[in-house]
Amino acid sequence: MKWLFVFLVLVVLVVIGFFVYPYFYLVENQNILDQNLDQNQPSDSALIEDEIKDTNDDIVVNIDSNDSNSDTSPEQVIDQDEEIFYNDDAGRGNTKSYLEDNFVDLSNVSENCVELIPGHNNMNKNRINIVYVGIDYENKNNFYALIKSTFAYDKNPYSLLKLEPWTSNKSKFNFFFVNEIGNVTSRIVRENRGSEAVSEINRLVDLCDADDPEIIALINWSFGSGNFGKMTRISYLENSNLVEMASKVINHELGHLIFVLEDEYISNDRRDRLYAPGEGKLKGTCYYMPNAEINCALQNNKYVCSTTDNVIAECQESSPWRDLIGNGCGKDGVIDCDESDPNYYNEVGCYLGCKFPNLFMPERKSIMHGDADYGYGLYETRRICNVIKKRTGSTSGICNTLCLDGCELGEQCINGTCIKD
Repeated sequence: MKWLFVFLVLVVLVVIGFFVYPYFYLVENQNILDQNLDQNQPSDSALIEDEIKDTNDDIVVNIDSNDSNSDTSPEQVIDQDEEIFYNDDAGRGNTKSYLEDNFVDLSNVSENCVELIPGHNNMNKNRINIVYVGIDYENKNNFYALIKSTFAYDKNPYSLLKLEPWTSNKSKFNFFFVNEIGNVTSRIVRENRGSEAVSEINRLVDLCDADDPEIIALINWSFGSGNFGKMTRISYLENSNLVEMASKVINHELGHLIFVLEDEYISNDRRDRLYAPGEGKLKGTCYYMPNAEINCALQNNKYVCSTTDNVIAECQESSPWRDLIGNGCGKDGVIDCDESDPNYYNEVGCYLGCKFPNLFMPERKSIMHGDADYGYGLYETRRICNVIKKRTGSTSGICNTLCLDGCELGEQCINGTCIKD
């Protein structure tokens, strides 16, 4: 009788475990995402962990061993294992209306590869092809509505085509989405950054007749985001009400994916480290002055750095963005803004804290610094414009005001013209 009682107790425990464990597993994974979203990180609460694969240009640092499928070329910088989370409390309540406004019934659409902007694409012109794909969404119509909400939607302040230089150069791009939702039955949430979906993503992209596509894969799991070869994988939970957050992430990740921009925030794993050449080659939006008088002290496990006015002046005269100093706020060519000016954070200068505490960056805040409200900085925009020009042959709009070839020493870029100081 005693053994029968023990046996029955064990059976009950097994049954309870079978039904309850999956619930707690899902809740725990959702809590992980929520905790990341709610962390009190600097600059729009962005938390981004970035590692870069070394290419023939000696660009950098570490390789995530889980991702052996990256398409590496001398011109391609690969960001591995990167996460970006933006707090988006203000935007969460808008998601339902965003998706409703952009709803389209795709049941009668037979094409495998569909234009995001009807009549916009032109395959006979030299353009950059961007293809959106979705993985593990239950509803194809909702996935399309999500893309439209983050892409070209007036009510969303972070919509991609409201952002320069995309706004004035959208004719340099073809935009597609794949009219089929991919399915991945086996996955490890978070740990592999969506690498299990790569073969399915590539299968979907092959449905589009688009040369050399840049791929944006929105995956309905919770793992963060990252760039891998010609692909950026971004997690998006269908019911998490994060359209504006997804927009910010896409805008940031495209800066890496297509335009080889550097992260300008200091991630948690770099706060207690100072940059030295052994850390790898910089991409150009962070500036290293090895002999400068920069004083750094370790406080609460993170470096706090300061420097002198003379070093700032030297940086302004020698940095790659020296001909844009003072532009972006107030009078071009002069640092003259105070915090009361709405463009204060966009003024080009030399500011410590670019990726590492002892590196200089060209603006106080920008998308690549984790501050989505401030757009791309002017120097970042110049670099974006140069990639567009290289790949398509021309640029327009704001690009024509930024002296894309740069100016000679002693000259300042004013409205697209190099003028002697």
